[in-house]
Amino acid sequence: MLRETKRAAIIELRKQGYSLRYIAKALTTSRYTVRSIVNSGNSQAPKIVRPTKAEQFRTQIPQLYAQCRGNLSRVHKTLKETGAQLSYSALTSFVRRNHLADIKLDVARSITAAQQWMSEISHGSRSLEILSTQADNPSDLVTLLYSLRNGPLQQNLWADSGSGSRPSV
Repeated sequence: MLRETKRAAIIELRKQGYSLRYIAKALTTSRYTVRSIVNSGNSQAPKIVRPTKAEQFRTQIPQLYAQCRGNLSRVHKTLKETGAQLSYSALTSFVRRNHLADIKLDVARSITAAQQWMSEISHGSRSLEILSTQADNPSDLVTLLYSLRNGPLQQNLWADSGSGSRPSV
């Protein structure tokens, strides 16, 4: 597939009256390629649309992607277990092409979830030990605790700790 600039050069040289053989030698391209570009009269490369093996799983992949929290290895393994004949690279290209990875599916990182966690911690309905097992990424917990310590709940935590200094995390 030739770039658009080279295709435009072929069309321009042909308009100037150069032969197909001369253009092919000058641009180090086959005469057949030069002839097909001149016959098309278009400098834009044609879009090639090929069906992928992942298309038949179009409804399942986003659901599995959400269930597996963005882990494509797990999605691929689950699809293979259901009998899908699909390579991992075909799955990843499908996800990139359909912008599935752009969707933030990780609830542990969402602001709403963090606010809910802070509310549950401050009201005593959730302990920090249980919370630490629910956060997959340690930085999520650190961020949450930092917000909890430095936010409006700061006085409550300091009063509960029994000392006048900040509690250590």
